[in-house]
Amino acid sequence: MSVLQRSDLVGLRLRNVESDLIKDFQGIDRFPVNMEWRFEARFIPYEPAKEIPISNVLGQTYPAEAIGYLSFGFEGRIYNIDALEEGDQLYLIFADGTSGAETYGGGRYLYTQKADENGIVILDFNKAYNPPCVFTPFATSPLPPRQNILELAIEAGERNWGK
Repeated sequence: MSVLQRSDLVGLRLRNVESDLIKDFQGIDRFPVNMEWRFEARFIPYEPAKEIPISNVLGQTYPAEAIGYLSFGFEGRIYNIDALEEGDQLYLIFADGTSGAETYGGGRYLYTQKADENGIVILDFNKAYNPPCVFTPFATSPLPPRQNILELAIEAGERNWGK
């Protein structure tokens, strides 16, 4: 068990490792790894960091600090994703054209390393994964901010689970 806090709410998370759901878990379907979905993105810092609203599946909205955004090109278009800082990594919460069909409707998550000395970040959507709320109605997963909903179908990473 662990204690967690979401805005002004405090919860207790219990986990039963003997649950049949865990014992019988067969994994998560994924798109085939495709290097077309791996980019050298440019990190553009916000100076100062920008406060953005993040909502979660409970309907709460709270401020989060975006330290910058990642910019990458695909098929002649430029896309931007606000990035949150999580320790020594960047944390991305995004949705795309597969959300609600092939992938979870509430978006997916992705961690990347921080930018190198040239401002480059390897953005590998093959590593995109589902939020905890895909697996349980008791999760408090954050949802993508509006600006991180991409007009692009990213056919990489984890697919929707439990369909």
